[in-house]
Amino acid sequence: MLYISSDAHLIRRYVDETWQAAWKNVNGIRLWCIDKDTGAIIHLGGEYTTGDCHVVQEGFRWLTDIGVLPAGGDYGGGVTAQYVVVTDGAPWLVDRVAGELDGALVVLDAWHAMEYLADHAAALYDKGKRAAKRLYKRMVEALFGRKPSRRRKQKTRRGHRKRRRPVPRRRKPARPSQPAGPSVLLDLLRDLEPPPGRADVHAGFIKKITKNAGRMDYPALRERGLNIGSGAMESLHRTGSQQRLKLPGAKWLARTMQAMLDVRMLDMVGRWDEFWRRPQLVEDLCRSFAAQPAAALVEVL
Repeated sequence: MLYISSDAHLIRRYVDETWQAAWKNVNGIRLWCIDKDTGAIIHLGGEYTTGDCHVVQEGFRWLTDIGVLPAGGDYGGGVTAQYVVVTDGAPWLVDRVAGELDGALVVLDAWHAMEYLADHAAALYDKGKRAAKRLYKRMVEALFGRKPSRRRKQKTRRGHRKRRRPVPRRRKPARPSQPAGPSVLLDLLRDLEPPPGRADVHAGFIKKITKNAGRMDYPALRERGLNIGSGAMESLHRTGSQQRLKLPGAKWLARTMQAMLDVRMLDMVGRWDEFWRRPQLVEDLCRSFAAQPAAALVEVL
């Protein structure tokens, strides 16, 4: 299983040759696998760009062209990868990322799905109300299934105590497993009578879940051993870009920010020494600076 995701976060960047540093999106890309024995994330590569979704799409096309993401996941020699694209629900990720990968399985991140459920419960019954909390719990159980009940530890008193005949404890019968998944959630939503004046909101949410039902079958995905969260992509922000660029008072030009992001990724994939020891490095640097206008060099320096 080869997991693929893209996500954005904000960094202060100068805009349109002015000294106004606005918060602008930085789009990240990550490829990773999960160790089947330890569950650890195996980082395969990443990229950050100050460009928009079109630039991200071009990045995935480039990865396909150079063979990093071959068509159908066929790497040759009998090695075939199943592409799993984990999204936060943004439509462009499905169209521009998964659309570039043949046979990719699209999964809606479970945490974002729970946020959708919580927002809808709050929209129907107001945030923090008992009815909203009760509906949210029902929706989560319908989508993911019930959590297994935990046995409470028996409290023991310290110090001297009398020996007593042990009393057998009654165990509560285990709750029978019930079907779960997007179809069960949709049945629950269709049977629900929304409060007055909020029928349109409820109908719109049912339409949203119906559209994403194929990406939200979490019980079936878990049975296949698939990762249903985008934590690997989210965690890359902290170590891949924010640790160096999102500093107090830091403001960046798009050109220098992109260069810093590229260097950061070189270090994370273990190609730092390989890059700086290239015999043609000096010639490439001289050629790069010579191609820049004098004004751009002053801006960079």
